[in-house]
Amino acid sequence: MSVAQVEDKLNISEQGEAFLEKGDSAPSPSKIREKVKTVEGEIEDLLSSQWSYAKRMLKFSLASWIFGISLFIATLLAYKGPEFLLKIPPLSLSLLVGACAAPITIASMFLRNKNKKVEKLKDRKSKLLSQYEKALILSEKNKEEILHSLLRHDVKNKIRIAQGYHKILQKFDLSEEVKKYLEKADRAVRKSTDIIEKVRTLREIRKENTVKEVEIKPLLEKTIANNRDMAGQNSIRNIAAEIAECRVRGGGTAGGAFLQPSGKLHQTFKRGQNQAHSPRERQRMHSFCRR
Repeated sequence: MSVAQVEDKLNISEQGEAFLEKGDSAPSPSKIREKVKTVEGEIEDLLSSQWSYAKRMLKFSLASWIFGISLFIATLLAYKGPEFLLKIPPLSLSLLVGACAAPITIASMFLRNKNKKVEKLKDRKSKLLSQYEKALILSEKNKEEILHSLLRHDVKNKIRIAQGYHKILQKFDLSEEVKKYLEKADRAVRKSTDIIEKVRTLREIRKENTVKEVEIKPLLEKTIANNRDMAGQNSIRNIAAEIAECRVRGGGTAGGAFLQPSGKLHQTFKRGQNQAHSPRERQRMHSFCRR
């Protein structure tokens, strides 16, 4: 890989970050929340006016009823005398009460119309809350997608650029000490790539949390190959592995039991042969998997 090719990759990587500057076309949870608050305010105002109207109409109805009864009784007393009060036909009295209660009937009709408006607003509020929840979920998914895209593409492109410069440097006449530093840097870059792949695997597992058969042999071989340098630095001179062909059932993270830094194999290479395990455990290290 030439310097020009590496520079081209660098330019492409920088251009690829432009999508993070763009706005999201998805509905904004904050805007939907503002609409919900507006509807809640309208409902509160309508209920408040409804209750105020009901109290006014009740007072008016009672006043008109008392006034109507009083006027009716006063008229009877003036024209018929007190004895006629005992002879009032029930039908006339009921008609009088019904006529006086007319304002209550009218008020109930107005209140019913306002109640319909309240129900419509509540229904609208319910729909907005549903949209708000969906917008929140979509917003979180979009943020997660952006972060994963940044990790998969932009960070990985930067890693490839670093690898390209490493290959260019290897063509120069370097001292052994500098070569060792380059090897360490290259190992660190490879481990960064492995971390990105693990994140991608975890994301896929979240999408499909399935259990499947996992091949053990390639996982162990990869772990041994990745840790040979560490083993040599910790007095482990010879690594011989006779690995049988076998499978285990597990999710996509099953390989992490062997590959991740907290795994027993990795710790063995890290701490060295004399400190890794007890003699009984070291005796078992030759066979990791049996049929």
